[in-house]
Amino acid sequence: MGFKFEKPQKAKAEKKAVEAAQLTDHQKEYRDREKREEKRFQMAVDSGFWICFCFHDQADRDKFADLVKADEDGWTYGDVIRPVFTERIGLQNKRQFKPKEQKGTPVPNPLAGIETTGDLEADSFAEANAILKAFQAIEAKPYYENVWSSVYHVVCVFRDSDDLESFIREYALAKYGDLYMDGSKILGAMGE
Repeated sequence: MGFKFEKPQKAKAEKKAVEAAQLTDHQKEYRDREKREEKRFQMAVDSGFWICFCFHDQADRDKFADLVKADEDGWTYGDVIRPVFTERIGLQNKRQFKPKEQKGTPVPNPLAGIETTGDLEADSFAEANAILKAFQAIEAKPYYENVWSSVYHVVCVFRDSDDLESFIREYALAKYGDLYMDGSKILGAMGE
């Protein structure tokens, strides 16, 4: 009875090297093209490449926006905020558990009172008008108890979801949320 005491990764790497040596130039070009197409497809369908930092009040949002050089609409980039986080928090690379998802206060359905008449144009106009009135009725509060319901936010866009995940892991940010993070607590951790 024979056993091989070697790591499976080494055996797999050797097997791939043997297979690659047996491929023709045309097969190698096709394999490389297939890998590029797969990467392009992953980039095209990747939708988790941003973080929304939510704040309790306008003052916290403004402090954070100044630190991370966000534009007037509250947008910034991962390459811009990494040096700020490195300076203020430092690389941590800790294993961490993601928190349970926070439950926000449900917003009433603006379409609940709309009766359909069968006239597509009139029904569409009524729905659009109800949604517009719901947006106009929302007022910015000076302080939000539930940070995930806040209108004060800064959005950071990363190169792709892998870049985002490495950012969260490098600075041990999973405790503050996932794609929506408590920016006020992060600001506190940054010493502001």
